[in-house]
Amino acid sequence: MNILKSSALAAVAAVALTAEVPRPAPKILFSSPSSERLDTSKYKGKVVVLEFLLTTCEHCQKTARILDGLQKDLGPRGVQVLGIAANTGEPAVVEDFRTKYRISFPVGWGDRDSIHMYLQHSITKMMYFPQVVMIDRKGAIRAQFEGGHKIFEEARQASNLRAEIEMLLKEPAR
Repeated sequence: MNILKSSALAAVAAVALTAEVPRPAPKILFSSPSSERLDTSKYKGKVVVLEFLLTTCEHCQKTARILDGLQKDLGPRGVQVLGIAANTGEPAVVEDFRTKYRISFPVGWGDRDSIHMYLQHSITKMMYFPQVVMIDRKGAIRAQFEGGHKIFEEARQASNLRAEIEMLLKEPAR
């Protein structure tokens, strides 16, 4: 009976933690290799793209390279890309990731519990990486994509991500 009851509670929790979009973007702090605490709320007024990643994940590495190109191209128009590694608290690992894949945007790390809460992702459900969150200029999460989503389609990933960002850039900041 207890097993049945806890299974039912887990199912309710999984449904309750399905990510709502749009929703206000909660503040998330994460550590960077320079020992600076990065705060996403300081970018209000910009379109913020968060990539939650695993440094060892090939799909995350590819997405980071694509987002780096978009940061360079769209940054002057008000885009800020940030990366948050979920698999490490080691500054050297994150810095090696940035160096190896030539990532120019800030990348730090966060703990899994905070990441699950931010993403409204149930801890009872497998999390697929990368996870990409897009925050509009007003500070609302407008899109959230989990690894395996069609936005990451191999041949169209760069154009799919660009289209989502461009749509948010067209909106006024107020």
